[in-house]
Amino acid sequence: VINSLYDGATPYGNAKKMRAGLSNTVLVTWQGIGHCVSDADYDPEGVKACIDQVSTYFESGNGDPDNATLPIDGFTCRNSREIVKAESDARKDHGRRMLASGRDEL
Repeated sequence: VINSLYDGATPYGNAKKMRAGLSNTVLVTWQGIGHCVSDADYDPEGVKACIDQVSTYFESGNGDPDNATLPIDGFTCRNSREIVKAESDARKDHGRRMLASGRDEL
């Protein structure tokens, strides 16, 4: 089961329930936004790393799913360093603007 943390079409909680109901599966989480990992055009580096991880699974069994090596249950495909830095910078900037405006809630 592959699911994005921020997927408006299939909420993450539903993916966890699906995983719990399917005994021979694992849950791979995309840390990004949107319904399809490959559509996350804001982070091509992160998408490639995630797709590579899943492709390794499909290729590992040489066409025989019983011999394939599943990813670790709960594996998280993370955003690239560039995206993580941009998010961190945006949070810091938001905090500075809130403090400058005299509001203390961030």
